[in-house]
Amino acid sequence: KRVVEALIDAGAMDSIGPNRAVLLANIERAMAMGESYQRDQASGQHDLFGLGPSSSNGDASEDTYIHLDQKVELLHSYKEKKVIGLFLTSHPFSFYSKIHQNKGVTPLSQIAKVQSKKIKIAGVVTALRRLKTKSGRILFIIALDDKSARYEVSAFEDNFLEYEENIKLDHIVVLEVSVRNDAYSAGIRLSLQGAWDIESFMRAKVRGITLRLESGKSPASLVESLKAITEHHQGPVPVRLQYQYKNQILDLVPKEPIKLKAHKDTITALEALLGKAQVVVE
Repeated sequence: KRVVEALIDAGAMDSIGPNRAVLLANIERAMAMGESYQRDQASGQHDLFGLGPSSSNGDASEDTYIHLDQKVELLHSYKEKKVIGLFLTSHPFSFYSKIHQNKGVTPLSQIAKVQSKKIKIAGVVTALRRLKTKSGRILFIIALDDKSARYEVSAFEDNFLEYEENIKLDHIVVLEVSVRNDAYSAGIRLSLQGAWDIESFMRAKVRGITLRLESGKSPASLVESLKAITEHHQGPVPVRLQYQYKNQILDLVPKEPIKLKAHKDTITALEALLGKAQVVVE
């Protein structure tokens, strides 16, 4: 069973089920069906109705699966990294990649090109190491991965402990770092100056959310569909509604102002309703 779980987490069985969460939930059932089939074959017995509607071609019918909430599948990228050592089919930071465009955050792949001595970077904390220097001081090494590249950030103990609550393994963080050339390693050294968890940083930086409705859809239906999202995601960020008709973009003014949270779940819900290109985080 552990071998099958590892194969699912690594993505080796992605082609035979709806998603990895569903496959993991159905391991016991699948193994029981397989054992039953093998016993029947060994004894020469055959089920009158077969193993299911798709047994003739060896594929499992989706109707036989135990289905789960799709949100459970969001954990699969971390499990994949745990099994094979890297994010292969998806990356947890992908959702936040827009942060590089308008939040003053530098992609890790561009660090070598920056002229500033102090910048902000963001990514997944993939490793945390605690070392002791020759002088006896404690040094922490934070490994960061934003899909474009990987870098290590160093921090002495007193500095690290100041921001420790925001720097957790497998969490997405925003770090302010000093940048300097390291003559010893002929590379770039990053030293910790500040840290935020990604949600806190986004809440502080997001000024507004613009939702664009394409022509051919009713503006009234947009407002109605937003009601359900608004009820669950009320917050301080103002929402601007726009309607595109031919070459013109018209602003829609609802009876009551819409304000939402600047949270990943909120943006995901909006993108599911309208499409990723129609949701602009400012």
